[in-house]
Amino acid sequence: MNKLTKVLCSFLFFLFYTVNCNAGQDIKMAFVDLQKALINCEGGQEAQKKLEQQVQKMKKEMEEAQEEILKLDELLKKQAMMLTEEVKGEKGKELEKKYRDFRRMEKDYKYEYQQRENELTKKILLQLAEIVKELGEKKKYTVIFEKKLLLYVSDALDLTDEIIKIHNKRYFNTKK
Repeated sequence: MNKLTKVLCSFLFFLFYTVNCNAGQDIKMAFVDLQKALINCEGGQEAQKKLEQQVQKMKKEMEEAQEEILKLDELLKKQAMMLTEEVKGEKGKELEKKYRDFRRMEKDYKYEYQQRENELTKKILLQLAEIVKELGEKKKYTVIFEKKLLLYVSDALDLTDEIIKIHNKRYFNTKK
């Protein structure tokens, strides 16, 4: 059974279970696009700016390290005829070490970026989830889905913009 089939079966089971448990009560459903909310809320935009600053800093350091490697390689090629085999070997090892350090730096920066992105988005997603829960309780929704889990849903059931406005007001005190 593939993932989509499992999701659809789970959804249908939940829907029928809800209908049976709430016999005689109206079922009120909605959805939220958390990815859209994360990107468009002020917290998400602020996090994106922080990540972009980090990327620019890392990119600059990587370019400097790469330039240093290229200069050393160029110098080694120019001086190759004048250097002894022993000195060439030492310079070659130095170049290899700098290149390995560069690759390690690149790997570390990717990991560091991923960690920082996860840290920033997790906080915002928790805030958004809290708002979704509060809104669901306040407006008496039976269920609120994440848009990614749905094949089709009417835009009339979309709470994303409302969630973004609440988030911005609560955490950034904007005039929106």
